[in-house]
Amino acid sequence: MIPRYALCTGGTRDGKRYPLHREIRPGYEFTWDGSTYRVIRRVVQTGAGPMWVATAA
Repeated sequence: MIPRYALCTGGTRDGKRYPLHREIRPGYEFTWDGSTYRVIRRVVQTGAGPMWVATAA
């Protein structure tokens, strides 16, 4: 299954999930409410399904 969300760690959206609009790879960066996040090579299983982990850059 391809993760459709990124779980944010750190920054203004710590612990929140960010919707992904397409298949992404580790290293993908996005900005959300003034914080920039980078997707790392880690997928976690949650109650809402698998999610990439994104750390505040």
